[in-house]
Amino acid sequence: MIPEDYTSEVKMRIHELAKRFNMTTQQLIAELKKLGIAAKSHMSSIDQDSVVLFEKQIEKEKKPAVKKEKKPAVKKKIKP
Repeated sequence: MIPEDYTSEVKMRIHELAKRFNMTTQQLIAELKKLGIAAKSHMSSIDQDSVVLFEKQIEKEKKPAVKKEKKPAVKKKIKP
């Protein structure tokens, strides 16, 4: 029987999150430190809120700045 005040908090291991974003665990730990999230090793766990915060940060970094419109190439006519 589950108590009424029980909340299941989903946690994720650092190595699982690193694999999801195709980065090394050391790179991920460094990024998490920048966000103020404590993680010591690849086997550390972080809560779902931290995962969401990291995902939002990654999405911000991936968004390109203003895209420049490409001009069509002008073909020069060669006179014989």
